[in-house]
Amino acid sequence: MKINHATSVWQQFLGETVDKSVLIVAHSYGAWLFKNLSNAVKILMTLLLKVALTDGVQMGTLKTKAECINWVCSSKPVNSVLGNRFSCEIRSAGTTKHPWTSHFAKKHIFDWFLE
Repeated sequence: MKINHATSVWQQFLGETVDKSVLIVAHSYGAWLFKNLSNAVKILMTLLLKVALTDGVQMGTLKTKAECINWVCSSKPVNSVLGNRFSCEIRSAGTTKHPWTSHFAKKHIFDWFLE
């Protein structure tokens, strides 16, 4: 059901107007939803430039050339590189609290988007 909603939102609000690069931010389960949306909306993968996840639940490798970073719960300093998984670089969000990962990582996400 949720993937139908995401697909509908894409088609109604973005589908006809997007002609430039797309940047995605997804928190937690939103990572899974994004992966499934990208399977349903094929043009998304050709427009996708970067994917920023915050403690994203990943269900396999993204089939894209887009760069991907997942800022996860960690006691390490924010933005510390922790490794790679499923074609995404893993970095510390600088907090061990799941709900706070987006807040702690937001400056680094937007700085990365501007690179």
